[in-house]
Amino acid sequence: MMLLKDKVCLITGASKGIGRSIAEEYAKQGAIVYVNARVENSIDEWAANLADTYHTKVTPVYFDIT
Repeated sequence: MMLLKDKVCLITGASKGIGRSIAEEYAKQGAIVYVNARVENSIDEWAANLADTYHTKVTPVYFDIT
């Protein structure tokens, strides 16, 4: 059962740690995920792999939230 199917979320700090784990779980649960990091192109490959693995949309976005 996919609890977050087609829900849209933004995960900040997705390049490592808790943010990365949350993004992976949300993708696994079917959410449309926007993953944020500060360093441009740093999570592109990982986001594409998540999207392929869990058959959902995972889009990297780059900005500093401070």
